[in-house]
Amino acid sequence: MKSKKLLLSTVVGLLGIATYIIFSSSSNASQGVMGSANSGAGCGSCHGSASANTTVTLEGIPATGYVSGTVYPVTLKITNSTKTKAGFDLVFSSGSISGNPTGTMLMGTELHHTQKFSAVSGVTSINFNWTAPTAAAVTLKMAGNAVNDNGSDNGDEWAIATKVFNKAIPASVANTIGTKLNVYPNPTSNNIIISTTEKINTVYAVDMLGKYTALQYNANGAEAYSINTSNLTSGNYLLLVKVEKENFHAVFAKQ
Repeated sequence: MKSKKLLLSTVVGLLGIATYIIFSSSSNASQGVMGSANSGAGCGSCHGSASANTTVTLEGIPATGYVSGTVYPVTLKITNSTKTKAGFDLVFSSGSISGNPTGTMLMGTELHHTQKFSAVSGVTSINFNWTAPTAAAVTLKMAGNAVNDNGSDNGDEWAIATKVFNKAIPASVANTIGTKLNVYPNPTSNNIIISTTEKINTVYAVDMLGKYTALQYNANGAEAYSINTSNLTSGNYLLLVKVEKENFHAVFAKQ
């Protein structure tokens, strides 16, 4: 009899624990989930499918590239014209976060909400600081969930986004004397195309530290050349093309 009572007590206890976990998870959903951005699954574990009605962006890091050690005031924006509040999770591959607002939790380079943020005219904004690293490129993964604040997951619309930021090329290199040259595609993966009637002598890629790397090139028609960039690592570069009469340059990004 004692063994039956013990078994019943154990079962009841386990059911109680399970119930607590289930309801705790549900009630804490508004406090956010770490890893939502980095996993690539977004908010789907609790909030259904992704929606094109929501967009997630980050403003404040220059399009021309970041400078190591610089503190950039940045703004995460979750946009959805029909929702009143939003939550988020984001993670940088490098750099550091500071000045995050009340209602957020910071763990290393990952930041997420612990309370819902209100939207203004369909846009929820979260402001904080990001200090740029020495790395040549940084990947930012973001997940934003726009909600109607009805106390359930029904009607929530979330989205994820990935952004790559490159280190800026030093002005001393970017200002290399020569005529500006148009290149495509830009950003590039393995090859870029330039158009010129001049005979090319040498082609270099100059990184943000001033290091020169010679690039192979081939004629691609009467007035175009294909330049091989497959041996370059990801980041921003200055393309320096030396011809018989002058130099040409262009800034390009290697993915």
